[in-house]
Amino acid sequence: MILEIDIHRSHVEPMKNLIYLDFFATAPWNRPKLKNPPDYKGVGIALFIFAVSRSFDLEYNGRVGLHSLPAAESFYQKIEMNDFGCDPNYENLRYFELSTNVALEIIKIKN
Repeated sequence: MILEIDIHRSHVEPMKNLIYLDFFATAPWNRPKLKNPPDYKGVGIALFIFAVSRSFDLEYNGRVGLHSLPAAESFYQKIEMNDFGCDPNYENLRYFELSTNVALEIIKIKN
């Protein structure tokens, strides 16, 4: 996972910064479809929570954005990220963005 800061702007709150997650993936031995049970369950969500926490640290109010691989889209929809549809400028991958309200709920669950 690469966290890009001070580069990307929010689609939800225009003109405000967000953390953009690039190359966000877990190792194959952590993916239930490839290895069941996975060696280390929860690695992906732990990384995501770290990104949300970092967004709060940087005073971005939990805003996080990313382009999703098709296999992960249902996860981002499940956690109620805003779905902005396929982005023709980024390999036609779907762009998702976490709002401040949902980010606050994720941080509550962590604590």
